[in-house]
Amino acid sequence: MTEASGRLIGRVAMITVAPRGMGLATARRFLAEGARVVIADLNAATGEKALEELSAAGYGGDVRFARTDEAVEDDVAAAVETAVEAFGGLDVVFNNAGVGGAFGPITDIEIERWDHTFAVLVRGSSSARSTAPGP
Repeated sequence: MTEASGRLIGRVAMITVAPRGMGLATARRFLAEGARVVIADLNAATGEKALEELSAAGYGGDVRFARTDEAVEDDVAAAVETAVEAFGGLDVVFNNAGVGGAFGPITDIEIERWDHTFAVLVRGSSSARSTAPGP
C-alpha cells in the first residue's frame, strides 16, 4: 500500500460487500486515508469478523458494521442511518455489491431473478443516494 495522504479526513463512507476481497481492501484504504467507514454486508458473521479485524488494526472508533441486503431499500436506508448516527452524515458510497444475476434470452428469465438482479445492480446504490441527508 502506498503512503496515506489523509485525503479522506472528515469524510464518511459506506462500502457494500466490505467484509472480504475488494470491499475489505477498500475499507482499509479509506480508513488509512482518514475516513470513517460503515461496512455493509448481508452476512452478519463475516461483517462482524471484518469489524473485529479493522478494530484490532486501530480503527475501532472509525468503523461500524451494518447488516445490509443491497436489494432491500429499507436495509440500505438503515445502513445510511448507521453512518448518520455514528458519524454525522454520509459523503461517499462505494457500491461494491453485485450478482451474476439474470442472464439469457429475456423470454427465459424468471421475473423474480430479474427483479433481484435489478435491485442489487441498479437500485441498491441509488437507494443510498435517496436516503442520505443532504442540502
